[in-house]
Amino acid sequence: MCDRCRETLFQTLGGAAACRGSYLADRIATRTEIREPWPDTAKAHAVELAAVVDLSTDALLRERFARELRRAVVRRWDEIRAGSPVRRPK
Repeated sequence: MCDRCRETLFQTLGGAAACRGSYLADRIATRTEIREPWPDTAKAHAVELAAVVDLSTDALLRERFARELRRAVVRRWDEIRAGSPVRRPK
């Protein structure tokens, strides 16, 4: 895939990746008590990639979607840690 096509697809679906990140943080927070920051581990990265694998077959673009998802999940995770109520996923 060319760089221009990657950028177009990212602009189209980047918001979906971010939305999935917020949803992921809320979904996990319903099952566990949040004390620590969102982990920066290989396991966390695997979870992030799995959440966006259906957005593209291009490996570089999937990594970019995973980074976008990570930004959103970290932001929402920190909000929950600061006392924001957990939104119950449906």
